[in-house]
Amino acid sequence: MLGGVVDRMDVRVAGCIVVGLGVGNTVSLPGLLVGREFSRAQFASVVSLITATNQVAFAFTPALMGILRDATGSYGAAWRSVSGSTRWRPAWS
Repeated sequence: MLGGVVDRMDVRVAGCIVVGLGVGNTVSLPGLLVGREFSRAQFASVVSLITATNQVAFAFTPALMGILRDATGSYGAAWRSVSGSTRWRPAWS
């Protein structure tokens, strides 16, 4: 899929690294952090709660961002709500 869009191998490799880091943080980082901060008896409950919370956010955030975009006419408010910042905005919004 990237072959038609990106012809440079270094850009492809950089993209793979970024996606890999994101997936690694989403999948393994919560368990590592919970393992350090909570007991073994609490581990399954806490990881399950984190996973459930993440899934709700993953499911509803795109729709909420779309609603904000439709209401304001720009993605600026949606990006600010996700980033928690009122100053930052991407160049394309």
